[in-house]
Amino acid sequence: KSLEEAWECLTVEFRWLKPDNDSDVLRIVCTGMQPGLYSCFNIILEKVDNCLDLEEKYLPNFMSEWFNHTFATHCKDDGEVFKEHKEVLDNADCNDVDADTMDNLSEKCLSRSTVLKDFQNIDFIITKAGLCGYLEHANVCLIDFLKEFCGEFLANYVEAHFKPTKTWFAGYQVKAQTRKEEEVIIKNFIQGRCLKNGGENAFSDLERGIEETWQCLVIELGTINPKNESELLHIVCTEMQPAFHSCFNILLEKVDHCLDIEEKYLPNFMSEWINHTFATHCEGDGEVFKKHYEIYSDAECKDVDPNTMDTMPEKCFSRSTVLKDFQNPDFIITKAGLCGYLEHANLCFIDIVKEFCGDVLANYIENHLKPTKIWCDKHVNDVEDAGYQVKARTNQEELAIIENFVKGKCLKNGGENAFSDLQKSFEEAWKCIKVQLGSRDPKNEAELMHIVCTEMPFALHPCFNIILEKVDHCLDVEEKYLPNFMSEWFNYTIATHCEGDGEVYKEHYQIYKNASCEGEDPDIPETCFSKSTVLDDLQNPDFIITKAGLCGYLEHANLCFVGLVTDLCGEFLGNYIEGHLKPTKIWCDKYVNDVEEN
Repeated sequence: KSLEEAWECLTVEFRWLKPDNDSDVLRIVCTGMQPGLYSCFNIILEKVDNCLDLEEKYLPNFMSEWFNHTFATHCKDDGEVFKEHKEVLDNADCNDVDADTMDNLSEKCLSRSTVLKDFQNIDFIITKAGLCGYLEHANVCLIDFLKEFCGEFLANYVEAHFKPTKTWFAGYQVKAQTRKEEEVIIKNFIQGRCLKNGGENAFSDLERGIEETWQCLVIELGTINPKNESELLHIVCTEMQPAFHSCFNILLEKVDHCLDIEEKYLPNFMSEWINHTFATHCEGDGEVFKKHYEIYSDAECKDVDPNTMDTMPEKCFSRSTVLKDFQNPDFIITKAGLCGYLEHANLCFIDIVKEFCGDVLANYIENHLKPTKIWCDKHVNDVEDAGYQVKARTNQEELAIIENFVKGKCLKNGGENAFSDLQKSFEEAWKCIKVQLGSRDPKNEAELMHIVCTEMPFALHPCFNIILEKVDHCLDVEEKYLPNFMSEWFNYTIATHCEGDGEVYKEHYQIYKNASCEGEDPDIPETCFSKSTVLDDLQNPDFIITKAGLCGYLEHANLCFVGLVTDLCGEFLGNYIEGHLKPTKIWCDKYVNDVEEN
């Protein structure tokens, strides 16, 4: 019925199209036609959605956005593309096309496609890559047909006319392939772990556990129908927790069979994390939950591009080490590693919320996800689990790992004196800094700002260069970007804080000066190292420090510092520290993929 309704809709939309001249045609096509056709196609897409498997639910949005992209491409810059194509079509000289040929065109094009073969499998899933393939086949087939009856000139223009489709889908096919590769990496790791620890049926049992958990959640959530906010609060804080717990326990029980002995903490750790999260949001009379619910209800978000949602997993994976980690079949998922994955997922989600919904909602989402951070900070170094002990690294062992890595790299690339030269450079740089800072004694805030923003960059730069020069001798060729990269980052950070009249610096300075912090100073290096992959990475003597890796370490260090400041001094100062460190993130986001270096 929707096909008939859509056809009637198109008939009505086209009936009033009576252009008087070329500019009128352009106005109709690029202004009037798009919304009309869009509403007609949506009649079909709405009904199509009811027939799709879960993995195919992307399709209506995907087709809708492709439709918009095609119009936008043809109509940009006063519709020059459309005008050129119309002129070619108007002047085309085609041979008379036999009616039978037109009737056979669909059959001919289908025979070139895999669609008929694919559709004989009732469980076949139409992926984005597959859909792109069908549309590309249809376009190529029509172009061949035009070439045969109208010549290459017209065929070439029609091919250009179809180019937006190819461009649109090319991006998606790459993404689909990337996601497929990511899925294979994860699946192979889990499958291998299940086979090793749980036997040949453990992986299939785990897959069934995922399906059963999903069905359980659908049933539990499907029965929720609150009439008002207080009823919703009662459901979330009283009924939902045991329901969620029972559903996730189905999965956690199957996961347990696939774990190495060092990972046996995981089911209990995750189960208690769920409990802690609910308990935190629902404590007292559920004031935390009520406040968050009110903000979510009033949030005004921009329309989220489906492309953004599709690339969200890819974007978040690129910030995490999970794909790299899972390529090693012997990799152990530690608490620190698991908490790192959770933290990355949360940060990625917060960034997306901030982009589309603004800081207010993003800050509350951050608070809403805070129980995860609290839970991880509390238990990540808890080494007794399930009847076995895992020995945490001491500071001395951590320093030994770093020293051995750097020493090996210096010996390989700079010779036997390179490491001792590097050590001496730290001493020389420290002396240089003390001399430069010790000679300055600001009498007031304005004088301090002048020193920080005018004198200090020039004074500290040569001090840091003492180290960077020696570091360069120890680097592999792929790491030679590092001295210049760090030097420029330093300049950029100072420049950002001091731009204009240094208002950013002044504001931060006032807040630091008036801050009131409680508690003992934490061991920052130890706390932050435990959240970073740096110690694991540096145990491989052939490890290469890429820009992405270096930026990851810097980001971890910044996040760790912000977290510690927030815990000791409150969110107000924590947020300002985060703003103060923001230039690092901007710098890294801008240059992390810049691979050409001197």
